[in-house]
Amino acid sequence: MAKLRTGPARSNSPQALSVVTVTHEGNVPLTVQEIMKFDGKIIGFSHARTWAAMPASLRGVLDPEAVLIQLKACHPRVARSIAALCDLGVRRPVTTHNLRDHPDAGLREVEDIRIGPAVKVLAKATCWYVDAGQAVIPILQPRMSRLPIEKLGIYVSLARKAFCRGDWARARLEIIDLSGELGADVVARVIPEGDLPSIEDGRLQEFLQTYVQAQAIVAKLRAERAGEQPEPRKPPADDLFAEDNPPKSSG
Repeated sequence: MAKLRTGPARSNSPQALSVVTVTHEGNVPLTVQEIMKFDGKIIGFSHARTWAAMPASLRGVLDPEAVLIQLKACHPRVARSIAALCDLGVRRPVTTHNLRDHPDAGLREVEDIRIGPAVKVLAKATCWYVDAGQAVIPILQPRMSRLPIEKLGIYVSLARKAFCRGDWARARLEIIDLSGELGADVVARVIPEGDLPSIEDGRLQEFLQTYVQAQAIVAKLRAERAGEQPEPRKPPADDLFAEDNPPKSSG
């Protein structure tokens, strides 16, 4: 599997969870530090498969242990996360509807929220189910690091802004939290929107502007750093054999 750069803030279209994770509310310098912590780091997997598995996993028809065996070729964290979703499905089965199977539902798997002239945040969902006559959209938090409850409130507020519009304005949201210690069994924890702090729109905008300002500073710092890189050594103009004998790379 190809390695993926973490760099959640390098893109001008970062994932909502990445923005929430690195942003320190009202503290631009600290947010800059958090963003740049990821520069140059790589990881060997993504949770794309975990997101894709959620609609089937939550129906309660898949045995978690059997799924774990079936996914033994996957990255262990991904395999354990999908098995945890299947375990949640057994404990709390729901009839999910996969967004990919319902293109006319009015929801896309990825919705964007523009937060600056050149920055938009991408929110993700893969399914919904109906509870007591009301649509519920589960939002995944697949990272090991547990987010503070305030940040979870901001994360769900971003999801509401992205998905709960038009015919979906009355939909409820819930976070399925897969955080936990490294190497430990993954347990899916459901956090209903009503259990999270309500984030006023003005506060959400200020939070996002902290990220936008930090992102602009980071872009300048990266550009300056790139400008400091030494240019490749050119052969002397009178070297007649330069093209046949290029200088050896220092790397």
